[in-house]
Amino acid sequence: MERFLIKQKEKIAYIIMNNKENKHDIVFANEFLEALNYCISDKTINSIIITSSDEKNFSQGIDVDWVHKNLKEKNYDIVKKFLYKINEIFEKIIFSCVPTIAQINGHAFGNGALLACACDFRFSRKDKGFFCFPEVDIGIPFLPSMIEFSKKAINYQFYQQIVFTGKRCIADELEKEGVILKAAASLEELELTTFEFAKTLNKNRSIYQKLKNRIFANIKEAFEKDKQYIENLDIFV
Repeated sequence: MERFLIKQKEKIAYIIMNNKENKHDIVFANEFLEALNYCISDKTINSIIITSSDEKNFSQGIDVDWVHKNLKEKNYDIVKKFLYKINEIFEKIIFSCVPTIAQINGHAFGNGALLACACDFRFSRKDKGFFCFPEVDIGIPFLPSMIEFSKKAINYQFYQQIVFTGKRCIADELEKEGVILKAAASLEELELTTFEFAKTLNKNRSIYQKLKNRIFANIKEAFEKDKQYIENLDIFV
């Protein structure tokens, strides 16, 4: 894998996005899914931390230029394949039998913010990075699943505010609204806090899976609804 690093510390796996802005295209999606499958299949792993090696960015989300280029060239199948693959990633994280934690070390925009929302828990840093849904300004309406699983991470009133305005949020505000568990003062504190929390998540995989399947049944249904939008490429304005 070129765009990801996988590391292990004690019984915690780290999936580290390693492509600067970590924009999402088909290569990103394929490699991310491979990394997830690898970590989840390791029965010694108690939790997974998803983060980035870039000092400025967690993830800038979908590579809009890549998508538009393929749409312009009428490469519709690759765009559909990408969207299905991204959904597969989100679904695997949401319904993972292993606890997942987003260690948001920089900017999380669009699909990058959604990636953090898909995780079970989130931590961020105060000194760098914005959390933002710019879709309202760049003409990308959310798929049904994105709306449903965002609401498990963000209270609905605050969710509407940041989606409809495209507002850039800082870590202190995210902590106040309950989007993240803690806003760390520095990268070093973020890494330590996330790791210490991850160590507490030695949970039975079977019960963890069943709880998720029942609590997030509405999200599973929403993923099915996505298919009609993807097939019609009803994803851009």
